[in-house]
Amino acid sequence: MSQKEINNYFQNHWYPNQKPDRFEQYEYSGNAILDKINPTSDCVLDVGCGKNPFKGKIANLIGIDPASPDADVKTTLESFYPRQHFDVVLCLGSVNFGDIFQIKRQIIKISTMLKKNGRIFWRCNPGLHDHDSEEFKKLEVFPWTKDLHYTLALNFGYAVMDIRDDTQNRIYAEWVKVENKFS
Repeated sequence: MSQKEINNYFQNHWYPNQKPDRFEQYEYSGNAILDKINPTSDCVLDVGCGKNPFKGKIANLIGIDPASPDADVKTTLESFYPRQHFDVVLCLGSVNFGDIFQIKRQIIKISTMLKKNGRIFWRCNPGLHDHDSEEFKKLEVFPWTKDLHYTLALNFGYAVMDIRDDTQNRIYAEWVKVENKFS
């Protein structure tokens, strides 16, 4: 699966283009994240920011997205080279596509951008093809599980601080960096 196919879906078929943003529906991986970070001092990267819902709520926020005109920087995660390191990286529905090797490459990339003790907040799709689009069904949705979160976190130098079921059959997780394997 190519980045071009993913971009096509998010530019032309993703629901916010037709309906109001559903961001507010998420119990743990929506606005509740604001209670877990310091919105005035934490430096935050929102990967695949879509409509950039945290813009104006977090002072030091950079939203990246390869398809959304609302992004601060229109780019892929793999092509993003920031000048600073981040306290928090938000991966709210963005690191969900491809096979295990693509997911691992994205985790490594995220790790290089995090400060020591940095955190990743996740909203992960457990492999469901549940968007109302035939185009979405063509994408390879990675089958995240809670066990896989624990395994990958450990393999990449993180501890899972919180993990639970979120709204719309998604998995919410919070990882904290405990080792500097990639930075």
